[in-house]
Amino acid sequence: MNIYKKYPTSPKLSRYIKGYHVADQKVNELTVQSPPTGYPLLGHIWKGIGTVDVAGETIPQMKPPVNHFSGQLYRTNASVHWKGHIGHILAEFTATGLYELFGIYGDTLVNRTAPVSETASEFAAVLQAKLNGVKDTDDYLICLQQALKWQAAKAISAPDFVVKAVRLIEEAYGDIKLKHLIEELNIPERTFRSALLQGA
Repeated sequence: MNIYKKYPTSPKLSRYIKGYHVADQKVNELTVQSPPTGYPLLGHIWKGIGTVDVAGETIPQMKPPVNHFSGQLYRTNASVHWKGHIGHILAEFTATGLYELFGIYGDTLVNRTAPVSETASEFAAVLQAKLNGVKDTDDYLICLQQALKWQAAKAISAPDFVVKAVRLIEEAYGDIKLKHLIEELNIPERTFRSALLQGA
């Protein structure tokens, strides 16, 4: 059963957002298992959340509406328990999108979920203001994209060598040696490692 329906990103946001995933349906009780992932997420929950377990720890129950950032899952899974309804939209960032849009380093969110208001309060207010007028499922996607386009006007750029490294890694589906990357990028290994550890 496909719970989430996929939607493409807009050309104006393709540098930052890979695409969207939307779920809106009634359920009795449903547990969604999220496998390890390489990309962080921005989400809005409007109905039905129960609990979230990440790496064996239960995140305190969230009462909708909830706007959240969820980081890369590293060597673990997440279990999301829904009750009565699942109403959830996710924007999946590109490898550098979270940093470029919000100045947030990926390593700060690994195996974590955090309220958007704690890390991007101005954006959280803009997003919530747009969501207040939502009437149907399609509106959630429209509102989220509008808020992200607003944020994109303030975006910063990741270093060129990081953008190139991401492209090389993705083109090789992760099967690439560090030595080859360093040679292609023509930068000191220490500089490259530092950038990767920060998640920029």
